[in-house]
Formats: sequence, structure tokens, C-alpha cells
Amino acid sequence: MLDALQKQGGGSNALIGSCTIVCGPDAGPTTRLALSIYRDAGIDIPMAVLTPERCAHDSSWNDFPAVRLLLDEEVRDRERIVSFLETHRTKNALRGRSTNWYLQQYLKLSHVWNSASPIFVHDGDTIFSPALLQQQMVSPFLMTTKEKTLAYNAASLAAGIPIYGKSFVANGGIFYPEYLQMLSANPADWFIEVMERGVIRSGSIGDFSEYHIMGSLLKKNFPIRQIAIFRRFDLLVPSPQNLDAKRRCLLALKRYNAIAFETAHRSTPVKRLLGRLAYLAKYSW
Repeated sequence: MLDALQKQGGGSNALIGSCTIVCGPDAGPTTRLALSIYRDAGIDIPMAVLTPERCAHDSSWNDFPAVRLLLDEEVRDRERIVSFLETHRTKNALRGRSTNWYLQQYLKLSHVWNSASPIFVHDGDTIFSPALLQQQMVSPFLMTTKEKTLAYNAASLAAGIPIYGKSFVANGGIFYPEYLQMLSANPADWFIEVMERGVIRSGSIGDFSEYHIMGSLLKKNFPIRQIAIFRRFDLLVPSPQNLDAKRRCLLALKRYNAIAFETAHRSTPVKRLLGRLAYLAKYSW
């Protein structure tokens, strides 16, 4: 059935209907900065933020009355997935990843799985250039990066999806519900099966990426473009709440298609120096 959908180009002519930013507990400031940049640039598309209930009470969201706040806790079968991941965390079967690492991937997939139209989804710690976002609205395309794909291919193979030589792990991407619905009628059943076969039973080899799986599903029907992404903009601007953060982000988004604030990762003087050199060289990874 999936082959038939790909041959027909199912959904390939459908434009993106909305944008959803998936925002964890630490990503609120970056997500709000992204929304501010998109609003100033005149991005005219329905925006939603998917976030835990405890984060939704932050009064800063009031600055964006047009943005819908969606709750993680309302995503179908969320508690079942949490229980599944917790069980395997105690068995050290998640490759050292936190349960939240895999949970947020399920939340994205399930959110789209039950949607009626295509969605551009991106991580809450990442800001895309308004120019790229506008292009995605007019003529959707798949984004690749220089990241290695070996680990992520294990989950794709476990799901019966042909692998691709480049990585679709770009902190965001176009998601089409009809392709996911062809995989299974139940997102939770599908996710648990693929996690067991492609990650838990694969030892240290397998990993899971919602972006790589979605890109691999769509690759026959959409243009593919490698983007430039700077994943450690926090080495240059420690916080998206800094007074000059917005100005510097806008300058960076003229050089890169996307930047990310990975504030949970370690920062040292040496890493900050290397970050500045990488930025000057327009290094992307």
C-alpha cells in the first residue's frame, strides 16, 4: 500500500496547511523568539505550539494570541508510550537516551498522524529562516543535513521503509499524514514495534528519528535540498533571552537556513572559540 501511495505521488501536490513547533520544558524562550521572528517576517500560516501542560501556563505565550497551544498530555496514547519507554529505560535499552528524547518523537508523529492536512513540524530549540519557511509553504521540499544516517536507518528498515543515503535529521521537516496512516491505523502500536525492532533489539547500533522516517517515506515525491544549520548557536549567544539575541539571530539566518540553541549541552571557553570559528567558516552539521 505504501508503494502504491509513493507511485501515485500521494499528497505531493498538497501545500503545507500549518506549522507546529514542539516545545519541551527548556525550549520556551527559543520557541517564543522563533514566533516573534516569524510574525515580524509576515509568515501567514496557522501556528501551533505543542508543549507540556506545566509549560503552557507561562504568561509569555500571551504575546502570541494567534498561536494555538496544544498539550502533550492530550496526545493520544501518550501515557502508554511513557510507560513503555520507562520500562526499557530501567533495562538500559535506550542507548543512553532519556525517555523524553523518544517521547517527543512520538508526540510529533502522533500529532501529524491524526491530522487532516500536511504540517511543517520543527523542534522548539530551533529557528528556521523566514525565507526557507516561506519556500516550504509555496513549494514543499525535503531537507537533508551532513549528519550520518547509519543509526537512523535501523529504525527505517524495521518499519519496512527503504533507506536513503543522506540524513533528513534537520530539526524540522514537512509531515504528511496520509503517508503515516498507510503504515498503521494505530500510531502507538507502530511506534512500539519499530522501537523494539529498530532500537531496543539492535543494541548500540539503532536509533530513531521521526524526521528521517518521514523524509524516507516522502523521498520519491518531493524535491530534496541540503540545508545549512548551525546547531550550537548558544555558543555564540548564551540565551535566546539576551538583549541582542533577536538581532544576532536575524543576522545568522542570513547565513544559515536554521540555527539551534542547545542550552542543555555543555559550554566551555574552548567550545565557544570553536563555535565562533565554525560560524565564520559557515560550517554546518
